[in-house]
Amino acid sequence: MLLKTSHFTTRPYRVNHVESNPDFIAFLETAEREILTSILGHQLWAAVTATGTLSAPLTSLRDGTEYEFNEITYKYYGLVDLLVPGALSEWVEAKNWTLTEMGYVEKAPLENNTLIDPAGHTATLWNDYVKKVGDCYAQVNKGMGTLYGFLKANEEDYPTWEFNLPEKENRWGM
Repeated sequence: MLLKTSHFTTRPYRVNHVESNPDFIAFLETAEREILTSILGHQLWAAVTATGTLSAPLTSLRDGTEYEFNEITYKYYGLVDLLVPGALSEWVEAKNWTLTEMGYVEKAPLENNTLIDPAGHTATLWNDYVKKVGDCYAQVNKGMGTLYGFLKANEEDYPTWEFNLPEKENRWGM
């Protein structure tokens, strides 16, 4: 697993008490797998998250690197950089509801607290993730410095890559 609770201890991605929350740790494992298989495909996800020594291309994909495209150097920051806002967006959305014998209900605020609608925050987090993945298919302009830009510039190193572009969201889920 690439994500660790330590990735969620500083703002803007801070989650209180993550080290002692087994639900959060289990959630991260599932969210990471789902997000990465969507943007990399199953084979490339399995290769980049395998234990042991990784090849140089897989290490660059996992950890980030500088790459050149059309004689311009760009910086790709690695998978953790894009996973953190994506997973956190899903966590906030999932934790806003609780399952009761009546079905899913919105969580009640603690005493002296006010429950707010997290939709604006989750949409912002998700859109940060989408931008880091590459919110367009073109290598020109927006694709530079993104996962998509990096993989497109190095396609020969990743023959099993299966890309599904995540869609941006707004606070109304559209």
